[in-house]
Amino acid sequence: MANMAHLTYGSYHCQGVQIVPFKTSMTPLSMFLLHGNLEIHVKGAKNLPNMDLVNSSIGDMIGTFCGKIQTSDPYVTVAISGAVICRTFVLRDDENPVWDQHFNVPVAHYGTEVQFIVKDNDFVGSEIIGAVGIPIQQLITGARMTGAYPIIGANGKPCNRGSSLSLWIQYIPMEYLPIHHEGVTGTYFPLRTGGTVTLYQDAHVHKGSLPDVVLSDGTVYKNGNCWRDIYDAISQARWLVYITGWSIYHMVHLVRDDPLVTNGSLGVMNTGDDETKRYFKNSCVKVLLCPRSAGKGSRAKKQETGTIYTHHQKSVIVDAVAGNNRRKIIAFVGGLDLCKGRYDTPEHPIFSTLLTVHKDDYHNPNFVDVTLEAWYENPESLECVRRRRWMGQLNWQQF
Repeated sequence: MANMAHLTYGSYHCQGVQIVPFKTSMTPLSMFLLHGNLEIHVKGAKNLPNMDLVNSSIGDMIGTFCGKIQTSDPYVTVAISGAVICRTFVLRDDENPVWDQHFNVPVAHYGTEVQFIVKDNDFVGSEIIGAVGIPIQQLITGARMTGAYPIIGANGKPCNRGSSLSLWIQYIPMEYLPIHHEGVTGTYFPLRTGGTVTLYQDAHVHKGSLPDVVLSDGTVYKNGNCWRDIYDAISQARWLVYITGWSIYHMVHLVRDDPLVTNGSLGVMNTGDDETKRYFKNSCVKVLLCPRSAGKGSRAKKQETGTIYTHHQKSVIVDAVAGNNRRKIIAFVGGLDLCKGRYDTPEHPIFSTLLTVHKDDYHNPNFVDVTLEAWYENPESLECVRRRRWMGQLNWQQF
């Protein structure tokens, strides 16, 4: 493995779905469980078809006439039973791409084969060029499968004359992995002992609102109150408070049902991000607004990426008392959007709390102002509209 230090390592946090609408093997395949790690190396492909020429538009032909040669923009996704486990980067205008990317992917998947799907990245979406299937029955032996495999197209034949994908793949079962005594590989911090984990449901849980859960030692699990714990942790921090999220709004109240807390807002630290940055201007709090970057894509692609794809690595990290005049780190991770419209309880109220715990915290980004037709403006029509709108929320006998 030492000779792989120069390789580019890719991300396997894809969490996507990729269905190949054709078979990559003509022989029947058996279903097996892969539970462990897959070592995957995607080297490159040869003789890919020019998908841009096949699906050329007037704009493409004009670009070609002007001397700009356009061809496929290939990349590879790797999937098991439709679940994408990793993907390479895109190489522009290349029919013989060399990715030279390595992946170490934890797997717990049932499937018949590991599919390497070669795709052409288009201006909008992508298109399957072809696929290579590696039977899992061959992988579970632990042998490394390596070679240049023909890329099968939708017709069951190679997608282009001489087209192939060079790769190797090896399965390592869970019982042979060092994770139990060395921790997750490739992470910055080493495995440590003595840590504790608290699981949360919703931002706040009222006493008695959830059924009792008896643990293996006979004790009853005590549900935590996520936002109250975050508030206490931020209030008691001495050296650091790091917060990341899709949206952070300093006016959001973390504690809402305790009369002893007069100011439970996040501020003693829409999406409200610009307002939060202005609030902390000229203070010791540093606010960084970080839009999602689209890299070297087109202007439209950059706009799409910045609008649709957002940051979801949400966390609140603080220092806390550890005893004996020492401090420790506490981290809250998960769906922690400390902004409007996120406070919730297991009851999931819609209307009943709009004047209490959800006062000034109603978030509706849709358009609320509309133009009425002239016949709608008389009092009788407005009353009819009001009744029809709220009939589902009221007792039918009231009408």
